[in-house]
Amino acid sequence: MARKNTNAPRGVKIIDLGFRKVRIALTLDAMATLEEKFDCDFVEVESFMRSTKDIAFFIATLARGAGEEISEEEEEMIRRSKIELTEIMASIKGTSDVPPGQDTEKNADAPSR
Repeated sequence: MARKNTNAPRGVKIIDLGFRKVRIALTLDAMATLEEKFDCDFVEVESFMRSTKDIAFFIATLARGAGEEISEEEEEMIRRSKIELTEIMASIKGTSDVPPGQDTEKNADAPSR
């Protein structure tokens, strides 16, 4: 009998950026990147984000944590969009987990490219 993968990804969320849906995940690497960028502990990151550029960096970092490829142009599109951090945070907290091992490209709710 095959052993179930107990290291499957958890906490992957899908958010809609308006121009594209992306998976996001808070990984250790994403946390470290955000802590370095904002020069604070992760629990304080949200209070250090002051600009749309900071919010775009935050979203892109979490998307990269989930394995998404976010180009500099897409990060700029995030920055120019009317996305509010409170909306993103609510979306992150309110979106259900992607089932472990499921490829979202094959999922009807998958990120569009």
